[in-house]
Amino acid sequence: MAAENRDPYLNNTRTVLTLSGPPEAPASLIVLGSGLWYLRNPASGGLAAWGSMIHDTFDNLKERQGSPQSALINPWDSMTSGTAPSSLERRAESRFAIADAVVFLPVTDPVTEKLSASRAETILHTDVEAMNADLYARLTHAQPPPVIIPSVFNDILLDEETDDGIHFSNKITDKQAELLLGWRCNDVMRRAGVQGLCCKRYDWIRPLQAAFLLLLTVWAPLGVLFGSVLRKLLRRPC
Repeated sequence: MAAENRDPYLNNTRTVLTLSGPPEAPASLIVLGSGLWYLRNPASGGLAAWGSMIHDTFDNLKERQGSPQSALINPWDSMTSGTAPSSLERRAESRFAIADAVVFLPVTDPVTEKLSASRAETILHTDVEAMNADLYARLTHAQPPPVIIPSVFNDILLDEETDDGIHFSNKITDKQAELLLGWRCNDVMRRAGVQGLCCKRYDWIRPLQAAFLLLLTVWAPLGVLFGSVLRKLLRRPC
């Protein structure tokens, strides 16, 4: 996983160099996020500057990381056919040059009632909605960026888990990190490892479950059939 790089505007030299790869060894996972700082500091250029940064960042990723034919759903999606090539195949074909997966976080949905007066002046819920709508819309383009946007991050935010309206408790951030790591781990372990591990995908249905479901499916009609025959036999006079 890439080391932390505090760059809320996603425009410093280290970020640009990282996304301009490919590096000698692609990262396992790169997580990017930006938005609220552009709103908090209008001198940065606000929404317009944020949109320009997103455009440049995504174009850079499409050029360096690769450009999928359709929006990526899983980190192991092929850039061309939607199949699941191995990491060696991906790197050999330069499909995932910078990292095995790039995640772009949705802009955090603020709790307006808890924002300070100065923050509430510039961090508007409508602007956050517009920014996230812009991110999701880019995934519908003919050549979408090679990123995953976990919209569920905003779905698990709880008003009572923030004091200032934008920074959430460890309970929330730990769960978000757990989702990302589990999702990435499922990629690595999807075809290997012992069945039942936390990172191993369960088969759609196990043999024992299949046998039990078959028994339930067959038992009901057989019970009705033989029950009816048995009742008729019992009613016959000796």
